[in-house]
Amino acid sequence: MKKAYEFEGVAIGFFCPPALGDSIIAKKVFETLIQIEPNCKIDIFYFNEKAKLYAKAFYGGNKNLNLILDVNKFSGTDIKKYDLVLNASSHSVTLNFLDEKRIYQKSPELFQSILKIDEYNKKFIYNKDLEGVVLFQMARSRILKTNRYTCLACGGALPIYDNKVTINLLPEWQGEFDKLGLKKYITVGSNGGNFARHLVKEWPTRYWVEFISLMKSKMPDIQVVQSGGGGGTA
Repeated sequence: MKKAYEFEGVAIGFFCPPALGDSIIAKKVFETLIQIEPNCKIDIFYFNEKAKLYAKAFYGGNKNLNLILDVNKFSGTDIKKYDLVLNASSHSVTLNFLDEKRIYQKSPELFQSILKIDEYNKKFIYNKDLEGVVLFQMARSRILKTNRYTCLACGGALPIYDNKVTINLLPEWQGEFDKLGLKKYITVGSNGGNFARHLVKEWPTRYWVEFISLMKSKMPDIQVVQSGGGGGTA
């Protein structure tokens, strides 16, 4: 099949995070790129089979999604055939490759947003290691009242104002979903994230039990589904 750069219009390479929650949060950036440039084609890159599954589950069914590709089979030359390649994690949006001339010619609005992302990263992200980036974004979010989604706006570079993303249920999985018998439900993820000595997002099991019990007492018709695992990693 043809890769995104073999079509007319803006060709984007997009790295899918290898963690369940992160891949959903990153979809907000995916949707925002399409909002800015509706005619773009996007190839999603994955590092491992888990990320491949998440890419298919959470990004599948979108008309702008072209292919889901194993990045381990790519060379630096392949990457440079795209107009833009970026990595949207749960804490930052970083640029892996950018052809400024091509982006400017094809989509001036997207070009301006990408320049603003780069300026934001030079000021706040690029001079920090992963732990530093995460802790910085957490502190910045507390001050600016942003969350894991809206902080990916990169200081206003992208029009991200809420934490809503659309996840399509692919027809091939409809039968399995129907077997679960879910009607009104929510999902909870009890897995945490550790960065060096800092435990940044993990509750003791007893807190989850109490939280879900209180919620069920207020909304008894809501089913609770745990996603991911019960340990400290996704």
